[in-house]
Amino acid sequence: MARLAPWLLLVLIVVAAPGSDAAECAGSDRVRYSATDPNRMAKISVTAVSPDSPELAPLGSLPKLESPHGTRWLIARDPDFTREGPWTTTLYVFGNRVNAGILRIQFHDHGNGGVHEKWVNEKLLAADVWWGRILSTDLVLNVETGKWIYAEEADYSVTIQPCEDKRVEK
Repeated sequence: MARLAPWLLLVLIVVAAPGSDAAECAGSDRVRYSATDPNRMAKISVTAVSPDSPELAPLGSLPKLESPHGTRWLIARDPDFTREGPWTTTLYVFGNRVNAGILRIQFHDHGNGGVHEKWVNEKLLAADVWWGRILSTDLVLNVETGKWIYAEEADYSVTIQPCEDKRVEK
């Protein structure tokens, strides 16, 4: 116990020090949303793919992400992050006989945060692509039309600032 006493004292001093209480600025984190940058949106493409395209052949071994009711699914072709970036991620969206058609969604030159995708419902696919450590583009795609119905930049820079800076930020 005598060996723990100095450590406990140090912990108490750090926790009790003014401005170091994490709860003091816990409500200061926020993400700033803004219009998309046309240069970044130009790095994202949505195109139709023929069912007999040779690019689909190697996808059979990759995992499928099914929509909530299984009428559609997607396969992500992630880049090799062990190699030098920037990277390109490709999503392939497939449908059943009623929802025939294949979409290719490509995210070119993104950062190592990658692309994260999630089905909202049978028709809408949400994705975020990370361009760097603190900036992403949040998107929602209507997979029936191949059109983006939502697109905004998300800036997380406030979340990495010291607590003192967050209290000044409005």
